[in-house]
Amino acid sequence: MYQLTTDDNYRRRLQELEALDEKRLLAQQRIELYQARISGAFNKKVKIRTFQVGDLVLAVQRPMVMTHKTAGKFQPK
Repeated sequence: MYQLTTDDNYRRRLQELEALDEKRLLAQQRIELYQARISGAFNKKVKIRTFQVGDLVLAVQRPMVMTHKTAGKFQPK
């Protein structure tokens, strides 16, 4: 069986950490490319609109969505 010395173990651990840094950098670059591609696709569909003072616009008032319940299942009646 091959026994690792402290120096060998230290060098291998540094190599693993450097490889992780490279993988992390590559993943970050891929994320940035993906986000640029997605934002480009979204921006293609956006219609630029300009409004002047006095123009009538439709303002839709959306209902508030509650993310948490105010009372649980076991509340007293």
